[in-house]
Amino acid sequence: MKYDIEKKEIRKARDGLSLIGTYYHTLQNNKDKVIIMNNAFATNTKSYQIYSEFPQEAIKQGYDVFQYDFTGLGESPGDHSQTTVSTQINDLETVIDNFGDKKIILLGHSMGGIVATNNYHNADAIVLWNSPISLKRLHNNYKEDVERDGFIIRYREGKPIKVGAEMWKEFNTITHNPEAFEKLPVLFIVGSEDKNIMNDKEEYIKKYFNSNTTQYITNGANHEFENNSNARAEAIKITLDWLNKQK
Repeated sequence: MKYDIEKKEIRKARDGLSLIGTYYHTLQNNKDKVIIMNNAFATNTKSYQIYSEFPQEAIKQGYDVFQYDFTGLGESPGDHSQTTVSTQINDLETVIDNFGDKKIILLGHSMGGIVATNNYHNADAIVLWNSPISLKRLHNNYKEDVERDGFIIRYREGKPIKVGAEMWKEFNTITHNPEAFEKLPVLFIVGSEDKNIMNDKEEYIKKYFNSNTTQYITNGANHEFENNSNARAEAIKITLDWLNKQK
């Protein structure tokens, strides 16, 4: 399969800043589909191995893939402390608009899954990797930090990332859009070693799952898919096998 890899800059109308990403573009693409990857909380496209391994496998099967950094993270400029879950939902909407001539597949890891389901109306299918039932656990975990400092500091690759109080507040209010599960085919992959997601699985099924939803448990995978290369490869294979069955 012949393909190009290029840096892509998508300018946002609302603030003039750009979202920076990498576009894996097949030169023989007969699927007319693009997979848009949405990263986990306070991460970038280089944070986890699965973020680089998945596009390499997807491109071999004829899928275009675009992976990007949310505002203020990775290569995308901006002040991350001023962003919220809502602004990340808007970031994704801007990205989708840029690929308006293609069928859209949204892939979301962790909090990126919640961003994805809140853009379901612009998509044809959704894949969720270890995406929590809600963000309330994050809200509870960081309550003391916000009350003490007015913000959260997360460290990624040894660098501090500042998370503002407004995003923290939205951890308690924004969750998956249930209509995504009603309207679209959804694949939900969870690692057996991701205890938080596994503990919520039954509630997840009761609240969101229906005949459109396919669930798969990846044996041995943790939340980041970092601990087990075989489980990571399995998650990638299951994702692509499932997508190949969609219209």
